[in-house]
Amino acid sequence: MPPTGGIRIADPNDKMKKIMVPAGGSETMASVVKSLREGHTNTAFVAAGDLIGASPFLSAMFHDEPTIESLSIDGLDFASVGNHEFDEAR
Repeated sequence: MPPTGGIRIADPNDKMKKIMVPAGGSETMASVVKSLREGHTNTAFVAAGDLIGASPFLSAMFHDEPTIESLSIDGLDFASVGNHEFDEAR
């Protein structure tokens, strides 16, 4: 789920002010990926690692399966390995 109220960023019209903008969430990510792929057949959705292990509590409770499922639904093609992918390594 996206953070309540969004995130604070610098106002593009006045750098001295901050504004709140909606951000985050799996649905948002899926929409952005879909729109970026439209009309571009030779594209790949690639991640730089650390996708699991440092995830929100709700995903961590289920050994990050919700995060992995969400990224699969979003169309993730490739991911490298970050240090958090080894958080539960035994």
